Amino acid sequence: MLSVWRAGVVTAGALACVFAATTAAAASPGSPLRPIAPARVAAPAAPVGFTAAEGSQLIKSMRAAWRVSRGQRVTVAVISSGVDGGVSGLRGKVTEGPRFGAGKGMSPVAGTAFSSAVAGTGRNSANPLGTVGLAPDARILSIRVPTKPVTGSWQSDIAKAIGYAVRHGAGVVCITTSDIADSPALASAVQDAVAHRVIIVAMEYRWKSVGNVPQFPSSLPGVLGAGAALVPGLHVPPKGYEVPANQSILVTAPGNPLNVTGPASRPWLIWGPLSSDAWLTATITLLKSKYPDITPAIAERALAVSATGHPRGGYNTRVGFGLINPAGALRAAGSLLRLRRSAAAGAGVFPASARFTAGPPPARIVAVRNPPGLLGGLAAVAGAGLLLLLAAAVAALRWRRRAHPVRGV
Repeated sequence: MLSVWRAGVVTAGALACVFAATTAAAASPGSPLRPIAPARVAAPAAPVGFTAAEGSQLIKSMRAAWRVSRGQRVTVAVISSGVDGGVSGLRGKVTEGPRFGAGKGMSPVAGTAFSSAVAGTGRNSANPLGTVGLAPDARILSIRVPTKPVTGSWQSDIAKAIGYAVRHGAGVVCITTSDIADSPALASAVQDAVAHRVIIVAMEYRWKSVGNVPQFPSSLPGVLGAGAALVPGLHVPPKGYEVPANQSILVTAPGNPLNVTGPASRPWLIWGPLSSDAWLTATITLLKSKYPDITPAIAERALAVSATGHPRGGYNTRVGFGLINPAGALRAAGSLLRLRRSAAAGAGVFPASARFTAGPPPARIVAVRNPPGLLGGLAAVAGAGLLLLLAAAVAALRWRRRAHPVRGV
């Protein structure tokens, strides 16, 4: 599988792997360890058809959502290569969980930057919302899993991480890596999370080596994924990225850059799938904060029906149902949760026991219960009959062989 670094979504793509292991003093002026402040904004028309007006409306929608919820009382489990809980904006908000898998040299850059984009506090005038995190009152549970499996047990490691997150109070789980292979253990862990009303987000990539293929765990029922689009009016990344296209994509979120905090409290820039999944994870966190008992199915429905900029036909594998709408999703979730599971009593409403045919009700069905002794006797007789049939068949076969012997050549 390809790691998050090859997805080209953290800082300057593959260079991040090199510079993440160096010291701050060794960073050159062009190093991804230094702030990247893009001065350009996206063109008036984006390849997927979103407009600058829709981008502006998205910012207003998130601000409106913050008046309802900012992610308070929700723990977001980030399954990644690790999170530096001591950085600015995350200090005191990160719980360090266990490590599953035997990865070496795992850098906390991606996990820290993503966690900052979701739950970081503080102001950042370079971001469209003027803040660092999109759900700034949420907490983070960091669970480390190698982004490059070295033992062939990546699916098992992710399954264990999901299980740990569910058992330790996470309401939302985000997995920052993916693979193109499933496993029974991974599917079982996802099912258990869904049963506990834990909402899982998994990142979507387009891998150049295999193209757009089903990815896991995002293709499993109950797991949500987002497409990444350059939304006009917002900053553009210093480097392009491959746009995923899979049936597991629910909605699209901006892949435009977000200025975040990385290890050692240094400024970093994320874009592409990391950015779009930060938007999706944060929006789900707001939903979980406002409606703690919301199920993954209701959250998925609320995101779908509230999306803006629907593609032709209502859905496609590149943008899902359209552009994410945080405030609209909160309203839709509230409406869905108020729906009754059964119709209220009144004119034209019939109880479940009602019959729609004339005549007397059907008689009660009484099952025949035979004595155990009788049933045992009948079974013995049937068995004896079967043995007699077999014996007769063997005798007939022997008679035919004696009557018609086989001659040699």
